[in-house]
Amino acid sequence: MKKMLIILIAVFNPCYSFELGIGTHFSSYPGQPDKYLRLIKSYGFTSIRDDYTWNKIEDVKDDFNSRGKIAKVDKAINQAASFNINTLVVLDYGNKHYNSNYYPNTEESLNAYNRYVEWTVRHLKGKVKYYEIWNEWTIGTGIKKDGKIPPSVDDYYNLVKLTSATIRKEDPNAIILAGSINPLSDKPRFIGVSDEQWITALIKKGMLEYIDGISLHPYSYANSSESLRTVKGNIDAIDSFHDRIKLISGKEIPFYITEMGVPTHYGHGGVSLDEQSDFINEYSREVMNRKYIKGLWWYDLINDGGNILNKEDNFGFFYENLSPKPVMQDFKKNLISK
Repeated sequence: MKKMLIILIAVFNPCYSFELGIGTHFSSYPGQPDKYLRLIKSYGFTSIRDDYTWNKIEDVKDDFNSRGKIAKVDKAINQAASFNINTLVVLDYGNKHYNSNYYPNTEESLNAYNRYVEWTVRHLKGKVKYYEIWNEWTIGTGIKKDGKIPPSVDDYYNLVKLTSATIRKEDPNAIILAGSINPLSDKPRFIGVSDEQWITALIKKGMLEYIDGISLHPYSYANSSESLRTVKGNIDAIDSFHDRIKLISGKEIPFYITEMGVPTHYGHGGVSLDEQSDFINEYSREVMNRKYIKGLWWYDLINDGGNILNKEDNFGFFYENLSPKPVMQDFKKNLISK
């Protein structure tokens, strides 16, 4: 029998400010959102993170609405407060009507993205605690690259500068996050430099004036370094990155780990169910001991598919039929035992 795992009781203490969240895909879940919100709440999570995708909000040019494919996400955001769950909304990806669905790095597409942000924040005012400007810009997630020229540092800086002002205007209480970088990868990304080089350039340009924190996606399950695949190696690397960024910026910068996970697929980087549970429980505990880290959102709530050979199908804490993996059973045991 593997060792009993521990989740700090502070996570479940409403007086504790740390945010323990879970990634969701409400647009693809069958049934109504309250079913999943109730489940999320019962396991002690305090926040959800979901996409409010531009293509779905402006499916028809200049017609912004929350109907169609985004309706369930919209409903989940509206219902989350009744479960005492905070919401993190990702403002992400291109739009088919502008710049060929590529990054918004032309004047027209940048202004169009800002209009989408303005409509979204006004529509959701008071219901969203965090806004994350884009998702994984450096690796081109959600973008069809097709041999196109990668965006520059200035492109993201201009996006953050413009849209952060819009968010502040529409909802001054919202917390603005940017980056969604992986500081554990020192390889050049789609943009041609490492994530650390990219975020360092942005900080030197003054991006921190416009945001409240840097978001991290420190996945390491398939890292070539065996050490970085461990909880200690991963957290030590984030600590070192934090120290370097603090030295460059001259001040303390809040970090938010808005995506982190370990898949249980059969293949490179895949782990067993018990190994997933061990890692997630220990990692949660270690992250909460870092005052500069303000939140952790695990990826993700439910397996995205049933192919055991596909890593993207197997990050979930629950199977598609909502039966829990051992990681959730351990969460539940600790809640009940406390």
